[in-house]
Amino acid sequence: MVVDKGAEHDCRVCGLRQDESIWGADGRCPTYDICACCGCEFGYEDCDPAGVRRHRESWVASGHEWFLPAERPDGWRLEDQLANVPRFTFKILPGLPGTGEPAETFSPTAKRLHSEHFVVEFSGPSWPSWVGNFEAGTFGANAVFAHPTHRDLAVVIAEGLGYVVELETRTLVRSFGGQIADVFSLPDREAMIFGNGLWFECHGPEGLRWTTRRISWDGMTELALDGVRLRGQAYSPLGDTWSPFELDVDTGEVEGGSYPPDLP
Repeated sequence: MVVDKGAEHDCRVCGLRQDESIWGADGRCPTYDICACCGCEFGYEDCDPAGVRRHRESWVASGHEWFLPAERPDGWRLEDQLANVPRFTFKILPGLPGTGEPAETFSPTAKRLHSEHFVVEFSGPSWPSWVGNFEAGTFGANAVFAHPTHRDLAVVIAEGLGYVVELETRTLVRSFGGQIADVFSLPDREAMIFGNGLWFECHGPEGLRWTTRRISWDGMTELALDGVRLRGQAYSPLGDTWSPFELDVDTGEVEGGSYPPDLP
């Protein structure tokens, strides 16, 4: 299972894209690295909205000075970077909190509203923190992302079942999927790619962008995104083997894999 944490690659203070997830998969394990642009230490100045505001005000007062000027890229534009500043932060909780405001429950079926599922706490700069309880699917990934084009929306994957939520109003925009095992966020392409171990789909602001042919008989491994190519290994029951494949993330065209292209 691969889940690419696109949302938390962006500095919460200035929006600079980092090489790794700054707060870990659960939003609770910071790297304590230093942002080359604003100098924020991940896990210290950005622990809460008030700390983010204080450090951003200090950075703005400096004239948006780079902490490590040598790492400022050619053609850098402040307005482009600020557009990447996350509109929210999150923590994946081990369970429903025992005190405080009751959790908001999200369910596409409305059949298990009183059960504990995938529990996430959200915090934002202009609205109070709240906890969401998301009904889980049958199997798959658990993850939280910023929407690639509407950064005030969260994309939540609860054991393979997907949700899009408007955070300030706590409103369910839509639910989707059911067995999502692999997720990649591509904000530069305004898209997200979802896989179920057999094939992939790409969704953009216009809706479904493409669906691949079936790539694997049953499962994938060693998935890695490299530029416009998504590479991995697809399982074959014939000899219990794995076959390499490559996917073009712009077109959905696939080379290789274990499932014969001429089969339905």
